[in-house]
Amino acid sequence: MIMQPLLDSTGSFLVWLGRASWQASVLILLVLLAQWLFRQQLAPRWRHALWLLVVLRLALPWVPESRVSLFNWLQSPVYLSTASMTGAMTSAAVAEDESYSSPAVAPAIFAWPFSWQVWLVGLWLAGVVLLVGNLFVTSRRLGAGIRRQRPMTDTTMLNLLEDCKQEVGVLTPLTLIETSAVGSPSLHGFVRPRLLLPTGFTKNFSPAELRYVFLHELGHIKRGDIPLNWLMTSLLIFHWFNPLVWFAFSRMQADRELACDALVLARTREAENQFYGQTIIKLLETFCRPARSPGMVGILENKNQMRKRISMIAKFKKTNRWPLAAMAVFAGLAIVTLTNAQPPASAGTPVAAGAGTADEQGPPVIIATSPRVGEMDVDPALAEITVTFDRDMGKGSSWPGGGPDYPPSPEGKKAIWRDKR
Repeated sequence: MIMQPLLDSTGSFLVWLGRASWQASVLILLVLLAQWLFRQQLAPRWRHALWLLVVLRLALPWVPESRVSLFNWLQSPVYLSTASMTGAMTSAAVAEDESYSSPAVAPAIFAWPFSWQVWLVGLWLAGVVLLVGNLFVTSRRLGAGIRRQRPMTDTTMLNLLEDCKQEVGVLTPLTLIETSAVGSPSLHGFVRPRLLLPTGFTKNFSPAELRYVFLHELGHIKRGDIPLNWLMTSLLIFHWFNPLVWFAFSRMQADRELACDALVLARTREAENQFYGQTIIKLLETFCRPARSPGMVGILENKNQMRKRISMIAKFKKTNRWPLAAMAVFAGLAIVTLTNAQPPASAGTPVAAGAGTADEQGPPVIIATSPRVGEMDVDPALAEITVTFDRDMGKGSSWPGGGPDYPPSPEGKKAIWRDKR
């Protein structure tokens, strides 16, 4: 019985993790659908904002229940919620003759009561440890390479950077560094951010081109992309087993670059759109993608999205209109997906006319037993077992015993109901 609390906690954790990941997967598919249906109405920043709903769904340990939640109609593959496990009223099958005792277990035989749930948590934890270790080594190596470099002291470059900061509205102190540790311009760190440029970068680009690069990287600071990148990475590690989460965060990074391009273009003249696009193309031809790190964002995050970025830059037009369609899509998805399904009415709650009964939803299902089915470390003097069902058991319910999922009743004994479940 020593392992029982651990096994119960393990099962509850798996239920919560599986439900959170499944619900986020549904939201990811809805975001992709919304982006496709409203591709003409969604500006780049709103395309990126829709992914924030996925981040919130994964990050929030609890969300309110609602009648309009999408999950009232979509049943999770994870059968039980932790709420139903902890809130179920207890029922029991009690032997009428308390003098009955189960056969003694030979003291020489002992089985460690690991279950498939423990093995699953162990597998999940192994993946987390592997990813965290890789992240630590990569970040440590990159940070060590950057710390060895001295900041730039070129007055022309520093003045240009300050002008760009004023243009974007960024007050955060920023250090400018040229280093071989990166393959393209990148922003590193959010506590003490550094703008990293490849070695010799300032000699190959004109001041006008450098201005566009600086504006783009400062746009990441303005939008808070580095802290968000750390949060995304943490959630990705937590849900490493879900391929849809990996795909969603890849798309989110691509949309983030589009949103940052749009932010720069909104602060420049329309005549500069072409020159900004040409600077992006020159960067693509000259430099490679930067090293991956949660604390780093760069102007060349995803080369596969370059055609889409250049097309957006060429078609970009400033507008002061309220994005009503985008706001409606965002609010609608938030209402139906950032809420949980309402639990079924309890026995004391009146049931509306025409509502389905428990029998119409299928046969009762056992959700917990004490001792657990297959438990080896059981007190030989135990005279009572409890069995909890997923619903209240009405009149006429009986305990048949037998079957692979049902604890057998002792021979000659009859189970009695302690309460409604």
